Amino acid sequence: KRRADIGTAIENSKVGDSNSNGRVERSIRDLKGMVRTLKSALADKLNMPVTLDMAIVPWLVRHAAYIITRCRVRSDGKTAMQMMKGRTSLTELVPFGEAVMFKVPKTGEAVGSFEDRWETGVWLGATIRDGMTLVGTSTGVYKVGTIKRKMDGEQWSKELILSIAGTPQKPQPGTDSRRITTFAKKKLEEESKQTIQFQPAVIQQPVPRNVRI
Repeated sequence: KRRADIGTAIENSKVGDSNSNGRVERSIRDLKGMVRTLKSALADKLNMPVTLDMAIVPWLVRHAAYIITRCRVRSDGKTAMQMMKGRTSLTELVPFGEAVMFKVPKTGEAVGSFEDRWETGVWLGATIRDGMTLVGTSTGVYKVGTIKRKMDGEQWSKELILSIAGTPQKPQPGTDSRRITTFAKKKLEEESKQTIQFQPAVIQQPVPRNVRI
């Protein structure tokens, strides 16, 4: 409608002819291939099949698109991320689904000096906007800044993979937001605490003692 005075020739692809879609079909094919590659690698490391009902699968599809955007070199010698950012990404990449240690970010809900500063989660990729790492836990998927890889023999855990909660549409179960928030251990602990019931103090009877003059 906006080009009514100029005129635009609309061309539709033939019904049932996927070859007419060209670049779109190639992008879909490339993404499917990357998803299958990541799935096969994860199943091999865990020595178990990766099925569609697992919570990690939607994050696997998301990471497949991230890998293509960040790592595939175009005909002009640059990646799609370089075209968007104007520079290369410095975010550390880890094999998808690997168990990692992550440092609790310094936020308003940070832990105290006496508490642990590191937690364990599953590496689920990174964000394009701020370059932060995504980790999956039993309470949801969060953004963190610093991670450390574990020693050989401790890098893959079926229990951690199966305990992941949260999807790209709802990273933290129980909320209606699609926004991935920064991990806040103190806030999670406060939400999990039960309401403290007031109990009156027990009045003890006085015990008579001898008085010395």
